Amino acid sequence: AYVTILTNDAFCKGVLVMHYTLKLTNTSYPLICLATQQVSEGCRELITGVGMRLIDVHAIANPNAHHKQHFRHVYSKLHVFGLTDFDKVVYLDADMLVLRNIDHLFQYPSLSAAPEINPPALFNSGLMVLKPSHTLLRKLMQLAALIPSYDKTDQGLLNEFFA
Repeated sequence: AYVTILTNDAFCKGVLVMHYTLKLTNTSYPLICLATQQVSEGCRELITGVGMRLIDVHAIANPNAHHKQHFRHVYSKLHVFGLTDFDKVVYLDADMLVLRNIDHLFQYPSLSAAPEINPPALFNSGLMVLKPSHTLLRKLMQLAALIPSYDKTDQGLLNEFFA
């Protein structure tokens, strides 16, 4: 499945647009939306109203002491690693627009990701192909507060972990 996450209502419309553009590209896979408790009932109704499956997840606080307010729950993205009901997941940030069919991404190995052009990152965690694993999720959760994140977000953690 394609998966995205909402930790508040800010990107609700973005998720709806992503769902629409995936359908326009005749994808063979559904878009699943993970949602934390900060997402309003109105946004949830919009998402389920277009036929998307919504999975409730708890917010994971950013362990970095001086993170920006809008990065408060970015570590919630780690939930994607625990979606073991799926053989493979293509994670897309909620601000992505799909312009052509990208189903071929499911053929990539785990972990594959979009390259990052800004050092020191190797990859951008806004687009990842992965095989979910509870063991991997547990390791990431254990190390989240221990591994320094160069950018104080999940991307820094994931780049360090998968380096």
